[in-house]
Amino acid sequence: MNHTPSESRQTADTSLVRTKLAMPSVDGVLLDRAIGQRAKELLSQKISVIHAPGGYGKTTTLVQWAAQLRASGALTAWLSLDEYDTDPSRILGYLAAALSHAGIALPSNLEAQIDRGLSNTEITHAALTNAAGADGRAIALFVDDHHHIDDSSPVATMLARFIKAAPSNLHFIISSRERPAALIGRNTPKARVLEFTMDDLRFNRTELKDFLKQAGVAAIDNSGLKTLHFASEGWVAGLKLAISGGEGDLERMKAILEHNRAGIEDFFAYDVF
Repeated sequence: MNHTPSESRQTADTSLVRTKLAMPSVDGVLLDRAIGQRAKELLSQKISVIHAPGGYGKTTTLVQWAAQLRASGALTAWLSLDEYDTDPSRILGYLAAALSHAGIALPSNLEAQIDRGLSNTEITHAALTNAAGADGRAIALFVDDHHHIDDSSPVATMLARFIKAAPSNLHFIISSRERPAALIGRNTPKARVLEFTMDDLRFNRTELKDFLKQAGVAAIDNSGLKTLHFASEGWVAGLKLAISGGEGDLERMKAILEHNRAGIEDFFAYDVF
């Protein structure tokens, strides 16, 4: 017997860290960026990967995409990975909970086994694949911070296998600081992968102007905007700290960007943005 989605959400994740299944909140109003308007493309590919160093706005972009896909009627599921995710069966449990939260009905006996830590990896893998396919609706599964998973680890192997066997209505959107070779390697057809890099995440001048305006920095002319864009290379984290420390002064913001890039990268290493 299958649980209803609400029943599934109550039972599937009682032994799991629930914050890993919750989409991060983002402070302030999200900018209407070019990359944010590409959400619908994610449902045309089996895998979409966004990879860039820390501070380029990967998680914020995922949150923006998820909101747009939900508004279009797609189901959305979320899983944040960390350095402690080393057990493939445990990750399958999180994937089950994420899909259950999205509204996918899972077999009640599977949920009970996962809850007690007794689930068999093969059975769980097959059950999740079949449940997602049986639902039929478009499902976007967001996996954030994949860089915590080593490409040669059992977890990476399991995820790659899960993605390969997934039904056509299940789409994976993955963020990482490095290109996840285990997921988009030589054996993955290019037609099934949508890839975004830091070049896609950099602010263009129009976005920079809007970002400065939102931050209360409006007294910069086009020449100053060009200077700041060149100094920052459209790097979002650097701009945030430069605005915070520069107090609206162009030369101070430029100096912060030019002389403190390494420190800014460290500062934003664990920032949601």
